[in-house]
Amino acid sequence: VLPLLGWMQGLPPAPQGWLAALGLASLAIYLMNTIAIGLTKGLMLKAFPWDGANFLVYLPVLTLAGLAVPILVRQLVLRYTPRLGRYLT
Repeated sequence: VLPLLGWMQGLPPAPQGWLAALGLASLAIYLMNTIAIGLTKGLMLKAFPWDGANFLVYLPVLTLAGLAVPILVRQLVLRYTPRLGRYLT
């Protein structure tokens, strides 16, 4: 763990900020990523199947949904219901 911490502190400020934001949202990602991925996959399955070469489309979209949707939900909860938001920080 210590070498990883040293490597992280040696990064330029831009990636450090991005990784810090990801770390702050880690609980929300942990709690909501399965729901976000499931909903996204369900919507995409209505358009086309996910076997074969279509999986190459599904992989980045589901990965992005598993990260972005929980972060957006967390931001909305923090903005509109701050008392509930303390459970996601």
